Amino acid sequence: MKVKILFFVLILFTVIPAASAVTCEVNPATTTIDLGLSKKVTITCSDWDVNSVVVDATQYNGACLSLDKTSDTLTSGSNTKDFTVTATSMACQENINDRTIIWKFTPSSGTVPSKSTITTIQSGLTITATFKSEEYTAEEGKDITIVLEVSTTSTEDITGITINTSGSSSELISAGFTTKTISKIAASEGEKTQMVSWTIAAPAEGTYNLRASVTSTNADSDTATTNLTVTESSGEPTPTPTPTPTSTSSGGGGGGGGGGFLPPSIPFEAPSESYRSITTSFKANENNLITVPASMQEVTGVMEIEAVLDQSMDVVATVSKVSALPEAISEAPGEIYTYFEVVFTKQGTSTTLEPAGSIKVRVEKEWINRIGATSSDIKFVKYKYDTWIDVSSEVIDSDDQYYYFKLNLDSFSLFAVIKKSSVSLPSMSFPMSTPTPTATPTPAEDTSDSVTEPETTSTPSSTEGVVSTTYYVIGGVMITLLAIVVVYFVKFKK
Repeated sequence: MKVKILFFVLILFTVIPAASAVTCEVNPATTTIDLGLSKKVTITCSDWDVNSVVVDATQYNGACLSLDKTSDTLTSGSNTKDFTVTATSMACQENINDRTIIWKFTPSSGTVPSKSTITTIQSGLTITATFKSEEYTAEEGKDITIVLEVSTTSTEDITGITINTSGSSSELISAGFTTKTISKIAASEGEKTQMVSWTIAAPAEGTYNLRASVTSTNADSDTATTNLTVTESSGEPTPTPTPTPTSTSSGGGGGGGGGGFLPPSIPFEAPSESYRSITTSFKANENNLITVPASMQEVTGVMEIEAVLDQSMDVVATVSKVSALPEAISEAPGEIYTYFEVVFTKQGTSTTLEPAGSIKVRVEKEWINRIGATSSDIKFVKYKYDTWIDVSSEVIDSDDQYYYFKLNLDSFSLFAVIKKSSVSLPSMSFPMSTPTPTATPTPAEDTSDSVTEPETTSTPSSTEGVVSTTYYVIGGVMITLLAIVVVYFVKFKK
């Protein structure tokens, strides 16, 4: 019996190939690489009982890490190989699998366990993500706007920013709290902050997690978290905010506007958040270029404003997000993207200035695509002369997220960004000042007993006044002559 068992064991060792005795190691198993720089990873195999071992680098994300080679072969005579790993992007910080290299070993016979190198990419640039509210609350079924502030203290531009919301409650993701991108934060131009917002319908009653993981191609990542608490619906409609009027002035005027007609400052909705309106003061010069802060760019789309003003004048410029129009102003004709207002006043007064100038505005491609339009379908209108008028505009640039437009203006006021409608609007070719009306001459008062002429609704011209006066004189003379003749004949007959 023992002989039979020994026989079967020998057969098993003959049929089943022995596992390879060669062993392979990776150094280092973890490493930190500065963005744009490289480090070496050394593969060493020992205890050879095979002819060769093929090494393959797998799993890592090629968008963030690059290797000088992805495969090599080791032998007993050349049992060490170096691989050079370069950090090319910060975008993979969120997912550890994207920055982990799995080294697979394939010997000429047998098997060798895989090894790994976990990389961490670091940058001297920083990015910070913060929700505008420490905690959000809403009634079930009501709209709630969630705002995330993405900022940097760096002086270099932060590019390719992604806001990943996949760690949030699934109910919020289904409602529209989804991943968004920002093309860049132009820190080199003084821009330090960008705002990203989501407007969603609050799900069923309960507490939900909000998580936004922010990464970029060249800065360290950050994650913001908060909660949304949803309460039972009261069943009452959301009240419409009452617009708060602003003071107006009919006098003054500067820059390109001169005297004449000055439209009043348009009332706008009282801001519910601090980023809804921004005011800046400056001394006018030849080139008054105002760069709108990123927070206001996010809610208004207005990026730059340029105005022609009297030099050395102390000026106040106010840019406002307009969410509710006064009752006296009708909705702009078309599908509305946004309303915004740009007003210039003389510092220390309520005098509204009316300079000429231009505005750079961006419009989201996602909105344009969603309404089935193209960039040529987008129109800008301005409220003036108690109506909406067309504004001259042109597309000057575009990127993955926005179209950029330039508006050429004869004055600033309330604006709307709309999809073109079939309604024909007047153009912007209005005079900069109201022409002085021609004085109407007053006819000489007629003291005779003649019948009073009926009033007419039309105003006579100066020529018509002269003709009318001539008729009065001739009529008076004829009446006088007739009276003399009558008196003469009466006396003659006597």
